[in-house]
Amino acid sequence: LAQKLNSAIMMGAAYSNKATNLHKLGRDSEALVLYTLTVHIHFPTGHNPGTANAYFNIAYVYFDIGNYFMAIKYEQYALELYKKLNMVMDEADTYNIIANTYMRLNDYPSALKNFNTALGIYQQLETPQNEAMVLSNMGMLYHDLSKPEIAFNYYQQALKIDLQMQNKSNLAHDYQHIG
Repeated sequence: LAQKLNSAIMMGAAYSNKATNLHKLGRDSEALVLYTLTVHIHFPTGHNPGTANAYFNIAYVYFDIGNYFMAIKYEQYALELYKKLNMVMDEADTYNIIANTYMRLNDYPSALKNFNTALGIYQQLETPQNEAMVLSNMGMLYHDLSKPEIAFNYYQQALKIDLQMQNKSNLAHDYQHIG
């Protein structure tokens, strides 16, 4: 349909959707090809949200297959476009993902820096569920650093928010970390 309508944006979205399905099926190399094609379609048209999302999705595939350096590269590409477009929630989400990627690389100072940035944005946006997610992630970081008292503090902060929000799935996660 996108081809018949001669719409590059719709064509890029179609390739992106197909890539997402392929990634879910574990066909990651095919997904990367289609996400890259999505970038090549969106970028020349100036459809920067589509380009940023394609970069983010490429990073996600690289993260899932354990290629963390490539994941960070594409996370940074996405982040720069999200900032340029003032897509603040996507920017915060990307900082959180970058922090998780740095944790996989045992680069805890970079992870902490990005978690703090994400947390600050989520607090400005008044999105407590996202704040709790980052606080829990920060607890995991300090757990990995063998600092259980600090980890416990972050887990408790996340738990307090999730109790207020009555977020049952996150509560189970919080109790698991505290226990």
